[in-house]
Amino acid sequence: MEIPAKEGMLHLQGVKFGKKTWRRTWAMLFQPSSTGVGRMELYDLRDGGGSPGVIPAKQGLKRADKRVIRLADCLSINPAPEEVCPRDCTAFCLSTTQRNYILAALPGENWVAILCQLAFQRNDRNPNPKPRPQSEEASMAENELYSSWSSGADVRKA
Repeated sequence: MEIPAKEGMLHLQGVKFGKKTWRRTWAMLFQPSSTGVGRMELYDLRDGGGSPGVIPAKQGLKRADKRVIRLADCLSINPAPEEVCPRDCTAFCLSTTQRNYILAALPGENWVAILCQLAFQRNDRNPNPKPRPQSEEASMAENELYSSWSSGADVRKA
């Protein structure tokens, strides 16, 4: 079983009947590993669940309403100070190849920093990549495509 790198309550912005609404969700952030892809799982919280600082029981999470956001699909993660969000929260925008998510979290939870670290980390599987060896037969100076024009003495007169 995978252990989340971070989990906690977030607010997810949605639109109902043309009006922006905020739904409380339980977020679980998983880093990429050999056993799974890097992702953020969002579960809708039922009424009464998800008090700040309290981990909701498994019964409080609606498994059918689970959203999965692959971290490999993330294009940008930016603060969204212009968004009106729930009290004592700060909003941020998570843009993926599929859609944009507006989320809000308590300021001290550092969701943006951790998401950026996991979504945009470089691949450390080979920390010291060896440079490609220069092939003798494929150097640019010897390649006719990259060599300079001939002097004209080689041109045959018709």
